[in-house]
Amino acid sequence: APLEPFAVDLKRSNIKRIIGIDIPGETIKQILTGLGITILSENESGFLLSVPRFKSDVSREIDVIEELIRIYGFKHIPLERNMRMSLRYEKDSPLRKAELLISELLRGNGYREIMTNSLSSDKHYTETSELVYLSNPLSAEMNVLRQSMLYSALEAVAYNKNRKQSNTRFFEFGKIYFQKEKGFKETDQLLILASGMQSNESWETASKAVDYYYIRSMVNKVYDAFHVPADKFEIAEVDPKTLQKFGIKDKVFYAVLDWTKVAKTQKPFALKAIPQFPAVRRDLSLVVDQPIHFDKIQEIIKKQNNALISGVNVFDIYEGKPLEAGKKSISISIDLYDANKTLSDQDIDPVMDKLIQQFETDINAIIRK
Repeated sequence: APLEPFAVDLKRSNIKRIIGIDIPGETIKQILTGLGITILSENESGFLLSVPRFKSDVSREIDVIEELIRIYGFKHIPLERNMRMSLRYEKDSPLRKAELLISELLRGNGYREIMTNSLSSDKHYTETSELVYLSNPLSAEMNVLRQSMLYSALEAVAYNKNRKQSNTRFFEFGKIYFQKEKGFKETDQLLILASGMQSNESWETASKAVDYYYIRSMVNKVYDAFHVPADKFEIAEVDPKTLQKFGIKDKVFYAVLDWTKVAKTQKPFALKAIPQFPAVRRDLSLVVDQPIHFDKIQEIIKKQNNALISGVNVFDIYEGKPLEAGKKSISISIDLYDANKTLSDQDIDPVMDKLIQQFETDINAIIRK
């Protein structure tokens, strides 16, 4: 059966009592009709209205008055000389405290926070079975709840680049939404996105384009702020076809972190004594297939779970002759440390031998010491 419009009796006296000012009668009628509300009758006391059902949040007189002042403008309401209000203070949740910490970190590194719409278009998604559709969308561009924060962020990138802001470094805390068999699922995420140059033009340093490693270094800083190793995140370059849809010509790189999981892994800040014994560094050059990334090397080292290994770093990557085609050399440094003594070769050699054996087995590396 068709749904009937809401019938609302709007009193002039209530408009003045609630808002505190007189709104001219012609202005009231203009606002109501502009909102799609039909005036069935009018007399000295007020109006009898018919509110269409698509305005489901306007079903009472107080709702209509709210709509009137929203359009008429709060600037027309004079401020009283004396105002009273009650403030409610609540302790921030751990998730909110983590957001504030990381927001300061990202802003300090040249990123700007954005807040984009949770409504998106289903045309962005090839798989639609878990999309949350709106029952009554305002437009085809906003007919679903987003399953990715990337597309709304790309709109912000395009908006800025079209206004000559070519270096865009953004971050956003937000939610994505899925429809499951047993209901709906919301997931908190942190999106970090960059395009253009890593820094603004300067005579002091040469400009360098944003790349995968630039975003990865920012992700590492986020995890370092929580005193935990980087784990469970997505880093990628936006594919050219997607960029073309948004009219973006520059490359765009982004990272997505499951924010709830990341924030829960943070460890409290702890002081450590200054090392009494020297750390030892060992260098290795690994000749591997070109598709192999440092992430894989780091994963192998992490699996060893050896307490003596305190750090690992890449200090050189080489491709070309005399290496074979399809090969590259990744040079890494491994720091070893024992808080109780100075390490000797007898302590270090078994650790390094085990790592070398694992590199040769897992990634077919040729070791150049």
